[in-house]
Amino acid sequence: MARKKQLLTEIDMLLERMGKLRARLCAAPDEEALHDLRVALRGLRTLLPLLLAKRDPLHQSLKMAWRKLFKLTSPLRDTEVMLQTLPADHPMTSQLQQRQQGAYRALVAGLSSITWPVLDAASRAQLALSIDSTRRKRIRQRMRRRAARAENELRTLLHDGGKDGKEADHEAWHPLRIKIKRLRYLIEYAGPWLAAPTRKQLAPLKATQGAIGDWHDLIVRQQAGIVLPQDAGRLPELEQKVKRTQRKLRNALD
Repeated sequence: MARKKQLLTEIDMLLERMGKLRARLCAAPDEEALHDLRVALRGLRTLLPLLLAKRDPLHQSLKMAWRKLFKLTSPLRDTEVMLQTLPADHPMTSQLQQRQQGAYRALVAGLSSITWPVLDAASRAQLALSIDSTRRKRIRQRMRRRAARAENELRTLLHDGGKDGKEADHEAWHPLRIKIKRLRYLIEYAGPWLAAPTRKQLAPLKATQGAIGDWHDLIVRQQAGIVLPQDAGRLPELEQKVKRTQRKLRNALD
């Protein structure tokens, strides 16, 4: 019972934090608040499928609402990442700044259009009801099954995504990063419910996610037509870092 109460308290604190971050973003552009809101949303969206029913229309609408909210944050985040790598006098800086302002206005409009008190209250009530009515053993089983499935999917990508037993190739890196996030945030937000060997994978998961994220941001910027002189040396460095962290993660999972 104590662990169930702890889980509910953590969810309440998470929702409270998101409400404050939303208010900060609506008041003024805030890169830190945007980052923290995205992290908190990932944590909540990791827990929702484990605690809410698949076929309940209300539960489905709550999951969709939080998914929509997360998607609202992506254009602003992507633009901010590109701006951070450009010198102030770069020809694309002004255009990206205008795009950043537009993305911020769209985000604020989206955040303001959502009836936050209703979404917040409904989520708290339904999660409290679900946790209270589900046996602790059942919750633990769900979380551990989800973790085991995520681990197996990662093993498959890390081994079969490459060639001749080598690390996964470039085409597998993006789906690999997505699956890493799912397991990482499950460990971070449901760690006490998981087995100790699973919890120990957090560090290599974070390292690989960060390495792939840096590589992905550079690729996205280049695909947008923004290529910097240092990219020629930076890209191979990032690729090697991804491969090193992949090997460590694969060893941790095996």
